[in-house]
Amino acid sequence: MDLEEKIKIKPDDGFIADYISDFLNGKLQVPVFQRDFVWNTEQKLELLRSIAKGYPIGSVLIWKPNQETIDIFQNIDKDLTLGGYEVPPKNYDSLYILDGFQRLSTLIGCLLNPNFAEQKGIKRNNSIWHKEFNFVFNLLDNDFEVVRSKDLSKLSTYQIPVYKLVDSKNFYAFQTSLFNNDISDDVETLLQRYQEIGDRFSKYKIPNVKLYGGTIAEAIEVFQKLNSQGSEITTDWLISASLIKKDPNFRLGDEITNLLENKLKPFNFDKLKREVVLNCIINSFEDVYFDVISKNSTKKIENLVQKEDFIEVAKFTFKSIIKTVEFLFKELMVIDVKLLPYSNQFIFITYFFNKTENPTTEQLKVLKNWFWVTTYSNYFTIYNLSKQRTAFQTFQRFVFSNETPIFIDENKKFAIEKFPKKISMGSVRGKALALFMLNYSREFKPLENGNETDFRTAKIFDVYTFKNKDEILVFENSSENTNVFYEKFDPKNISFPDEKYFLGNFNDNPDEFLKERKEKIIEEEMKFVKFLGVDYFNDDIISDEDTKEDWNNY
Repeated sequence: MDLEEKIKIKPDDGFIADYISDFLNGKLQVPVFQRDFVWNTEQKLELLRSIAKGYPIGSVLIWKPNQETIDIFQNIDKDLTLGGYEVPPKNYDSLYILDGFQRLSTLIGCLLNPNFAEQKGIKRNNSIWHKEFNFVFNLLDNDFEVVRSKDLSKLSTYQIPVYKLVDSKNFYAFQTSLFNNDISDDVETLLQRYQEIGDRFSKYKIPNVKLYGGTIAEAIEVFQKLNSQGSEITTDWLISASLIKKDPNFRLGDEITNLLENKLKPFNFDKLKREVVLNCIINSFEDVYFDVISKNSTKKIENLVQKEDFIEVAKFTFKSIIKTVEFLFKELMVIDVKLLPYSNQFIFITYFFNKTENPTTEQLKVLKNWFWVTTYSNYFTIYNLSKQRTAFQTFQRFVFSNETPIFIDENKKFAIEKFPKKISMGSVRGKALALFMLNYSREFKPLENGNETDFRTAKIFDVYTFKNKDEILVFENSSENTNVFYEKFDPKNISFPDEKYFLGNFNDNPDEFLKERKEKIIEEEMKFVKFLGVDYFNDDIISDEDTKEDWNNY
């Protein structure tokens, strides 16, 4: 049977009030695999403004699945919300939101009268609602705005909660309020604005496409065909949807959120991109992630998810990700995800811990060397996807056979980029220098468990006003760089093994100090990079003999 025969498609439309009514009556449902609400304030404001101006906001896609899928959904016990309101119980006529969740969440959250919800026994999560959906229309400014106060009684007469705009009874109450408060401004203008904006919302229609029948996979396939020019389906969403039949209680998005917020946050890796976590899972199945996640690769992902051990492997990969973060943090001083040079490094190292439960000291030493070489040589920049695939295969041979993990293309020479004028967290070269300085300050010794990891953030800006913008301590003053280096809580406990960390006798001349400091950093970094086998941009200063002598014990 063709897909078109399994799923019937019906274009339709509805007033905003119709969607609200369907939600209140349990007809409009949120599938358990639906993406989280991620819209920011400006996106929500733009939606409200578009409706106020009569602009189209696109259609939504809603779906009534086949009976087998309905039975699966009925057996899932999970609290879901739409616009900060708990989703009412399902009924035989329920339709599920496939596309348009962000828009419908915003509209339900802003336009559903909380009194109506309370009458239906629908609970509101006030914490979510006040944070995400507490919007008003300011009649004086003739625009929407967000309200931070949780006490709506403190609103001015001009600030109208958005949900009151679509209720004609509130218009009479507003008229009474204007006259009772003896408003000196143009009452007629304010009343006209209120009535006009209310009419636009009340009469606004949102088109929809209804799908009837089919499984989750079939509905997704139709969605992609209908939505070829629209927003892409994220891999997170696709995998969560495909896993419903296997384990309705395993939602990959929730698992990733828990990993980031509860496991990786102590190491400042909670901002690790979610797709990096997904790519780590995919790589665990011996496939290079970019061969699976590519344009028109839905079938590849579905086939991967259908593997019997997918959930088991995903959970095990989460444990390996934690090991990877601990390794980067303690062994290489990557004390914040901002300092990670390449996402591919993270993915490869996770693969190592996935396949190597108890690595030897020698393996970890080789892995650290691989990290430094791939960082300084721009390893993942100079190689195209075909070469990166070969690089992964080379890394696999290291994992299983202890061969060298570094792929060397005869046509590519490992060379470091020029010494940076400033440390920028948007630059791999800048991150490399920052990591070198951090590790050098500890003589490349790992952080141990206990008080040695007792750090706090030290901001390095505004210490000295620089005249020469090319000096080493000039850092790019952007928000991403504010927390780069760390300092001990008690400066009295800081000890240095010798005087090489100090520069003196500059007669309080900061420019002379900075110049000497820069030269020292270049000198030591050059030695280290030459030890790695990477060409330095000015490598005639240090002899090979000096390099070997200084770094042979690294």
